[in-house]
Amino acid sequence: MSRLAMDVEEIPLHDLVTEHLSERAKEIYSSSFHMVWIHTQGERVERQKIAHQVAWDRLKQEYTQPVRSPIQVDPGSFELKKK
Repeated sequence: MSRLAMDVEEIPLHDLVTEHLSERAKEIYSSSFHMVWIHTQGERVERQKIAHQVAWDRLKQEYTQPVRSPIQVDPGSFELKKK
């Protein structure tokens, strides 16, 4: 295992994350966080900040998407009206 991968795995999830998220949400957050961590350069604090923001945004995207039901449209409603 590379030193970089070991560093990523050693970063614990923040207590607020672990206390308030379901297991599935923790998995999404953790995988997003670690992916960003691996692909981001810079100081540790800045990398953590960026990785957290991206991971949190990914969770919001996953859990706040509106449920869409199929809409039935009458094809006649799109006819052009003559002037």
